[in-house]
Amino acid sequence: MTSVSEITPEVKFCVRYLLEHGINAANFGKVVLSLKSTDKRFTLAEVKDTHKDFFTRLAAELRELWPSGNKDGKWPWRESVPNLARRLEVLWSERMEGKDYTVEQCVLAARKYLARFDEDRTYMKLLKYFIMKQEPIVKENGRLTYINKSDLADILESEADQLREEAEWENIMSSVSDDNGEII
Repeated sequence: MTSVSEITPEVKFCVRYLLEHGINAANFGKVVLSLKSTDKRFTLAEVKDTHKDFFTRLAAELRELWPSGNKDGKWPWRESVPNLARRLEVLWSERMEGKDYTVEQCVLAARKYLARFDEDRTYMKLLKYFIMKQEPIVKENGRLTYINKSDLADILESEADQLREEAEWENIMSSVSDDNGEII
């Protein structure tokens, strides 16, 4: 890893340029920065995350936010990462398809939900039900069908712009360091 003192003014300029043009920690992970040795130009190539990697990473991060142990001494607050990832896949395929949310936005949505229960966890949902819960409904013909409800999706959809801004600021602040007053 390069120390701050080893970073050249050219690299500082490039990083500053990228930050000013919307490339931050939230979307920089999707971009590979390569330096061609012959022409000394930077080229950007987008790297696609597989959905499986996205769901696994998101499940792991959400799992860390929920308390360990059991709710009311009976049900586990959190499940295994593979089970949570499968639940996230179902949610995305049924309700979130085509919507572009980052892991950071989803984590912020979960933190907003958890903040409601700082004092009392009596009505806080288990993580798997926060992600998605099937609720039965009876149609007019008397047939029982199910609808998937999701607090995660509700928060993401209702507060998308605010979550996007908060995630960008959180990532910018964590990725920018101060070097003698210069942003690098």
